[in-house]
Formats: sequence, C-alpha cells, structure tokens
Amino acid sequence: GNPPKIAPQFFFAFLTASNFLIEYSLVLSKMAKHEEVLKIYINQLKDLALAEQYCDRVYRQSHDDLNNSAKRGIEAYMSSGDGVYIVMIKVLLSESTALKVSHLDDIVSLCENYYDRVDTLELLALIPKKVPLVRLSKYLMKVIENANSKKRNLQVIHQLLRSREVNLRTSDFEG
Repeated sequence: GNPPKIAPQFFFAFLTASNFLIEYSLVLSKMAKHEEVLKIYINQLKDLALAEQYCDRVYRQSHDDLNNSAKRGIEAYMSSGDGVYIVMIKVLLSESTALKVSHLDDIVSLCENYYDRVDTLELLALIPKKVPLVRLSKYLMKVIENANSKKRNLQVIHQLLRSREVNLRTSDFEG
C-alpha cells in the first residue's frame, strides 16, 4: 500500500536531536537554506573547509543552472548562488567577538580565493569599521585587476563588432 506519512517537524527534530547534522544540512541544502547549512558547518561541526566546499557547490550549481536554462532576467539572478559567500561571511562574523578576530583571517582568505564571487560593496559593509582596509588590500587588488581585464575584453569585443559592422555596410554598399 501507501508508505506511512512522516510529519516534517518530526523528521527535522529527529535529525537535529540525534546528531545527524550532515544529513540535516543536506536536507536544508535542498531547501536552499544556505544560512542554516553554513551555521551547522561553521558553528556546530567547526569545519570551515566543508563550508567553503558548500559555497563552491552552490555557486557552481546555480551558474550551471543559469547557463543551461532559458530562465533569464531578475528571477534567474535572484535565485542564483551569488550571495552564498556573503552569507558565509555573515555567519563567521555573527559568532562571539573573540571568534570574530580569529575568523577575520579566514574571511580575508575566502575573499582572496573567491574574489570574483564576493560582492565587494556588501563585503565592505559587513567588515567591522575597526578593521584596517590594508587587511583587504590583496583582495581589492584582485578585484580591480579582474574589473580591468573585463573592461579590456569588452573593449576588444566592441572594436571587433564595429569592424564587422563597417565590413557589412561596405559589402552591402558594393553589392
């Protein structure tokens, strides 16, 4: 016959009470509850590497979904995993003041490794005011270099398209 129905509240209570934190985080992950998953990885399991892997997986999956689907526009952007690294930084900063200092190096390292995935304005708004900006200098240089590289690429593409347009106009004019 039909399988027995299990109330979700009972299921979640069982997972959290019985130390099935990894399994619980997997369920939360399927529900796109990124903050809750990252809190489990960082606060309860004390595993920053696992949290970083989670962020990478969410980011890659969301970008694969965006590239492979016909969904475009604001809805696609809002459902993307672009903000998952900022969520991780918020979780790291939300711990006690003593831990914030020790996690600052982790945050800086995370930003340097994933500079193209961390929203710079959101990051600067989150970082405590007492933290000297020089701590983020390597990250900020990577962001600037990346932006300059993108600008140069777009300028080349723009010039190639202009050249193609001129060629098409002259061939239309001659033909």
